Amino acid sequence: MAVFAISFRFGSEGDRDARYKSFVNKVEELAIDYVFDETTSFFIIEVNSTAESLAQTLYTGTDIHTTWDKLVVISLTDKTYATKCKIEYPALLKKLMDKR
Repeated sequence: MAVFAISFRFGSEGDRDARYKSFVNKVEELAIDYVFDETTSFFIIEVNSTAESLAQTLYTGTDIHTTWDKLVVISLTDKTYATKCKIEYPALLKKLMDKR
């Protein structure tokens, strides 16, 4: 089991509300016990997964859009991370993640 921070942004294009609902439903489905969701576009959950596998599951199991949306999954347990969709500054993200 690992604890993950999930950060995301949904673009305003298309049916944003439907994409958001499908994403939230999948996060709630995957979480082992609790979902911390008190802040905007951010969850903390515990899942039996890796960062890459969880990101892939959220990417393929929801209506998230490759071009319009962004997803970053960070393992708080083993300090790995994964991204899906178009991240504007992947080198900066990697530089910061490597400092952990």
